[in-house]
Amino acid sequence: MITVLPPLYSLVLVVAAVLTGLLAAYAWHHRALGDATCYAALLFGAMTLHAAGYAFELTAPALETGLAWIRVEYLGIAVIAPLVLGMILSYAGYGHLLTRRALAGLFVVPVVTLVLVFLMHPLYYTTTAFDTTGPFPLVVFDVGPWYIVHSLNLLLSVLVGIGVLLVALQRATHVLIRRQILMMLLGSIFPVVAFIVYLVVPMNPKIDVIPFFYPLTAIFFTIGMARFQLFGLGPVGYATVVERVPIGVLVLNNRGQVIDANPAARDLLGEEVTAIGTTLDRVATRLPALPALVAAADGTETEVPDGDNHLVVSAVALADRPDRVGGSVVLVRDVSARRQAEEELARRTADLEAANQRLSLLSAVTRHDIANQLVVIDGRLALLAEETGNGAAHEEVEGLVTAVGRVRAMVEFMRDYPMIGAEAPTWLDLNDTASRAVRSVALGGITVENRLPSVAVFADPLLERVFATLVENAVRHGGPVTHIQLDVKDALDGIVVTVEDDGCGVPMTEKARIFEQGVGRNTGLGLFLASEILASMGITIKETGVPKEGARFELQIPAGRLQHE
Repeated sequence: MITVLPPLYSLVLVVAAVLTGLLAAYAWHHRALGDATCYAALLFGAMTLHAAGYAFELTAPALETGLAWIRVEYLGIAVIAPLVLGMILSYAGYGHLLTRRALAGLFVVPVVTLVLVFLMHPLYYTTTAFDTTGPFPLVVFDVGPWYIVHSLNLLLSVLVGIGVLLVALQRATHVLIRRQILMMLLGSIFPVVAFIVYLVVPMNPKIDVIPFFYPLTAIFFTIGMARFQLFGLGPVGYATVVERVPIGVLVLNNRGQVIDANPAARDLLGEEVTAIGTTLDRVATRLPALPALVAAADGTETEVPDGDNHLVVSAVALADRPDRVGGSVVLVRDVSARRQAEEELARRTADLEAANQRLSLLSAVTRHDIANQLVVIDGRLALLAEETGNGAAHEEVEGLVTAVGRVRAMVEFMRDYPMIGAEAPTWLDLNDTASRAVRSVALGGITVENRLPSVAVFADPLLERVFATLVENAVRHGGPVTHIQLDVKDALDGIVVTVEDDGCGVPMTEKARIFEQGVGRNTGLGLFLASEILASMGITIKETGVPKEGARFELQIPAGRLQHE
């Protein structure tokens, strides 16, 4: 009976299996990051099986035990090729290439390999033996033709993956992405070199050196995932962008021939115009402005009618060397939907403006006729008041006069409310605006002190109407008012303009509602209109006076609407 001491090799392989196993678990835990992470988890799991199985193979006491562990190893070895390609293609943005049919093709060789290894078929191993002549017992074998097929498939898959990574490294512009790719390249190159050495370099004993380099692979991938967000952030493949972007892309060489076209370009212009080798003159039959755009190649956009459609076309130069133009890229966008929406919007706007003009004319004529009739009614009521004397009939006439005044105020409201926002805001002198407003009100002996500064306020011209309403409100409804003061104080964001009187003030029960429509004495429209005008300018108003001591209105004007001299 042969005594087998576990060689140092097995200890290294156990370490490799532990490291790749932990990395596989970590990647699987974060598989939600994307397909690349899923492939990576399966790949590291396959490497774990390879390293662990080989560790036990090296300590096998007999041929059958060694062959059993070889079968375990190949559960991982056989699928490394498709998993490497899946991981790298998904990471680099070419995951759309991994269709079900493509994956089925990639797994043909691994499946056949697994079947042949489990059967220990001569197509894979022509002979197997247990060599006890070396420093430790070892399973040895002669390879069959399918072993060569499997090895070439594995080597070619890994080399293609490395090539994809090199292209991605060349195109990457962000340092983080470049560092990710470098970690993947360093983690992939060492096992590849070891595989080539294993295949072509004679060794005695013939030891599989590949899994001994798995710890390096695990270290580099761990650094990439922990420090550089590998698989969490990754580059987007050029093909993915060009194929899926909803803008037509035509690539022309320096002779004006189409050398590439994406699906969007083919849909917009047709297969004949975008076929590879089509000349610029042929493309110009659909896009007459294209030759001039390609000649300029400065990115200028030109709208080109295309039947019922509207296309926007631009061209930029491509340089294959710093001093030489190698062709141009033509971008074609379909803006038909936008144009239709703009035309529909213009039509609806014109219809609304026409309807608004008709309504404005109707409103103006109606207000004019009502005002004329109110003048007639006022005259008749004045005559009637003289005839009735001071009795009960006279009081009824006075009530009618008051009602006519309310109707007149409503007509004025109908005139003023639609004017809110009708004129563009402008810079108004705060002091001058308030002074004009005060002059427009019949004060009846009440003194007005205007202490407002000459500050420019960006506001609707109706701001003057607001001041007039506040002063008129004090004159009409403030009770025994003798003095009105307009002043200003600084605020955290702008200024507060105050309009204050020494009348009876506003009862506490009415403060919260005096700016609502229909609330208050007479028509209840004056303060409502004032608050609406101010709201259109982003100015707030509130009443803060003390009942029985006088009303106080505060207008908060934001700093953005002020311009100090």
